[in-house]
Amino acid sequence: MKWPVLLTGLLIMTACTPTVKKVVATKQVDIYKEPIDGTSELAFTVQAGDVCTFIDEQQNKVYLFKKVNCDGRLGWTPDWADFDG
Repeated sequence: MKWPVLLTGLLIMTACTPTVKKVVATKQVDIYKEPIDGTSELAFTVQAGDVCTFIDEQQNKVYLFKKVNCDGRLGWTPDWADFDG
């Protein structure tokens, strides 16, 4: 009886884990320190062609933000930012 419970728990945890996705900037994109619209400090800027990875996401009151890792630099970008992938 332990195996079905263990497998069910594992499936639930896997389904709730954000998917890691490689993306490429299609033009210059500002990356912010926090997922806050318009008030967060700029963390860094990526250039067109830079490869990054979306590693998490967070919904604030209005917008969906994605946590991005670009060569070890971490920050947040709005869901509509210019990334392809």
